[in-house]
Amino acid sequence: MPHVVQRGLALFFVSLMACGGGSPMGAAGPEEMGSDPVDNDGGAGGQQNLGAAGAAGGTAGSSTKDASVTQTVDAGSSQMADSGNSDAQKPVGSRGYLFCEDFETSEAIDPKVWTVRKDNKNAVTLDTANVAHGKRSVKFHAAANSRLAMIFAKLVSPDLRQHLWGRAYFLVTPQPPAGHTAFVTAGTMDGYPFSDDHQEISGYYNSWQLGFWGNGEIISAGGKIPLKTWACIEWEMNNDAGNLTVYVNGTKSHVGAGYGKNKIATGFTDVAFGFRSWHPANHDVDISMDDIAIDKIRVGCLPQ
Repeated sequence: MPHVVQRGLALFFVSLMACGGGSPMGAAGPEEMGSDPVDNDGGAGGQQNLGAAGAAGGTAGSSTKDASVTQTVDAGSSQMADSGNSDAQKPVGSRGYLFCEDFETSEAIDPKVWTVRKDNKNAVTLDTANVAHGKRSVKFHAAANSRLAMIFAKLVSPDLRQHLWGRAYFLVTPQPPAGHTAFVTAGTMDGYPFSDDHQEISGYYNSWQLGFWGNGEIISAGGKIPLKTWACIEWEMNNDAGNLTVYVNGTKSHVGAGYGKNKIATGFTDVAFGFRSWHPANHDVDISMDDIAIDKIRVGCLPQ
């Protein structure tokens, strides 16, 4: 639910919503891939038919950011540290998030916030039939042997440049491709979506593959991707320490560490969600997401 909230009394009324007080960042209008991209692990490539905005993904959005959107931090928010494997101590809905989207305020993807990029045969839509909460979720349909169906946005808050926490409700059906497939990326747009200079939460077979692409690629696989069921996925991306952690339903699932020498030069300026596969599956894949939130402290899952 992209919207801006005045701090104070208004925050109380929205605190029970999934996007209680979040301030989204603008992005360029929707773009679609003109032809199916061709890419190898770690390499830029693929033909792109970009709109007038020019640059790919969220980078294009910097010139079209909604001037009415402002970034403020709730002065009353507590700076709670990670409480181990569980998020039981994280206050949910007690403050606004620096970036938040629950897809409830529009029947279509908001072009002021998101840039859509996909192969021609894929689809990115808002879905009312299968949601985690509320009335809508975003659905990424990837046809067999396809590579891309994602939404991109700009992270303008300086508080998120080097260290961020995120959350999204996540559903994959029937299963992701066996090969390297990214679901969440944050970093700097630098070519065919996120070729280098980013951290990513990906899959390899049915395990998480946490990747850091800075001066070369470092990956770490482990933990299990939940299949055919909605799950609360959280992540911590730390560019200062060079660490990446993923949680499933509040419990730590996998940690990737030791990425320090491969730091992202400009930090986390862009974020993307959906489906990007380097080794496509021979079957269709559907990925749905809902209740996305990003902040400088742990977000936590919504109350059940």
